[in-house]
This record gives sequence, structure tokens and C-alpha cells, in this order.
Amino acid sequence: MKILVADDHELIQQGISLFLQSYQPAAVRLQARSLPEVLDAVQAHTDIDLILLDLVMPGMHGPSSIEQIRQASPATPLAILSAHDDPLKIRTSLQAGAQGFIPKSLNREAMRHALDCILSGGIYTPARALPDDDAGPPQLTPRQYEILQLLAGGMSNKEIGQQLALSPATVRTHLSAIFQRLGVKNRTQAASQLLGRDLDTV
Repeated sequence: MKILVADDHELIQQGISLFLQSYQPAAVRLQARSLPEVLDAVQAHTDIDLILLDLVMPGMHGPSSIEQIRQASPATPLAILSAHDDPLKIRTSLQAGAQGFIPKSLNREAMRHALDCILSGGIYTPARALPDDDAGPPQLTPRQYEILQLLAGGMSNKEIGQQLALSPATVRTHLSAIFQRLGVKNRTQAASQLLGRDLDTV
């Protein structure tokens, strides 16, 4: 396993490295301290299994930077490491393509759970990021909406990937994000939401 830790604070880098030594002792740990270094790393190491990304470091500009990393490495699980768990920041990060938002205040056991969830294909967020019942229809990106439409039309993951020129892993990543945004657990529930009401896109 190869894990990229992107944070410009030396103490955070050291702390995450110590945690990863116990979490995945055999993992290769890469470091980056700016957005350009992250992009260089994902280009040089196409086999990265996980990206842990701080939102506040040189070159970062919020969701647009997440999307930039996503374009460079679309199938690699990416989780945000943040000192704050602001719900709006969490939701915009997920909409931009992150598979998780991990507060730096988590204890070791909660961190293990978060990474296990993300590496198994799920999406991890703090409980406070869950939408309110009266928050209105969830927003999907245009790509997510396109995939949801194909899903509702009965296409398999493989067929969706062929239609949109995406790898199966990328389709699964998008579907996980769609399920999270819609608050559903499977394809049938997601399709029923599309067929039952109009959904906004961002």
C-alpha cells in the first residue's frame, strides 16, 4: 500500500506518519507540502492507494484544487484532513470529489474507522455533516447527475463506464458520492429518487 500525506505542517506530517506506522506498517508513506507537490506525486506514483489532503497549504484553493487532483488521479481514494469540521466545507469537498472528511481531532480508533471506511469504497464524514431533513433536494455535480440518469436507465457499472469512457473504479467512486449525497444505500433507492423528483445540479 502507498499513502500520500499532503500537509505543510511538520508536526502533522510526523503525527500522521506515526499513526500510519501502526495502522499499515508495510505502507509506503509519501509526503507533499503544496498542491504542486501533490500533483507531481500522483503523476510520479500512479499506484497511490490513498491521498490524505490538507485544505490549507500552498497552492490550495478549496474545491477547485480537489477537482484538479481528481482529474490527475480519478480512481485514487482522497480524504480531507482538516482542523475544522464546518458542514459547508465538508459538503463542498465531497461534491468536488473527496471520499471523506476527517477532522484532525479524531482519536486513533476513530481515525482507523474512517480510513477503513474510505479504503473499502465508502464515504466518511463527521456526523454533523449529515443533511437536515428539511434541507431540500441534494445537489449533484453534472457528472454525478449524468451517471445517475444512466443508472436509472438500467445500465450496469461496466456499461456506464463504457458510455462515459470511465474506469469501473471511477464509476464506483462516483456512485459512492451519489449515494452519500442522496442519503441512500443502493442503486434502486438512488434511481427512485431521480424518478420521483427533480434534483438540482451544481
